[in-house]
Amino acid sequence: MPKYDVTVTELACAVVTVEEEDKEAAEEMAEAMFNRGECSFTDYKDLDFEAELNPDAFYEIQEPKEITVLMVPNGKPPKPQTVENSMRAINRMMGGFVEIYPLEIPTVIIWIRRKQFDKTEMNRMIYDEKGHYRQTAYGDFFLCNLSENGQYFESLTPEQVRKYTQRFERPSEMRTSPKDQKSPKKKRDNVR
Repeated sequence: MPKYDVTVTELACAVVTVEEEDKEAAEEMAEAMFNRGECSFTDYKDLDFEAELNPDAFYEIQEPKEITVLMVPNGKPPKPQTVENSMRAINRMMGGFVEIYPLEIPTVIIWIRRKQFDKTEMNRMIYDEKGHYRQTAYGDFFLCNLSENGQYFESLTPEQVRKYTQRFERPSEMRTSPKDQKSPKKKRDNVR
């Protein structure tokens, strides 16, 4: 269970750390502790309690062990795939350190960071829902959801898998790389 720091709002310096399922349960637990006399805030009644996730507890949040993603291989149609949900496994599967690129809430693109700088293996052009160009993806990448608190990855829904499969189905959406295009030679003026 995650840990929450519950602040007694009338006493800014009074913080109680409790383990509960969610924020509301943490606030109720702290208030119950106060009402039972377990918290020594003497001479105060009708206090308000406000909880937030303890920063040291982020790693304790249970993330799904496996998630369903949409893998978009270079030059091939996308396909749903089940992957182990850990950074070590994802880095190993992708062949390098990955970077998260936001597509649309809550969906993100996971790609290899170094390939975005090398600009090799051009894969797909990334457009927003309105069809405006946003980014070019280099190398293989996959799509998944980011949890509401941004701490772990989650599976795409079946509807999202269909939507993004259709959106990224054609590798023909690739364009030639700026490096591949020949620039016209500049005329030199014979200046002496």
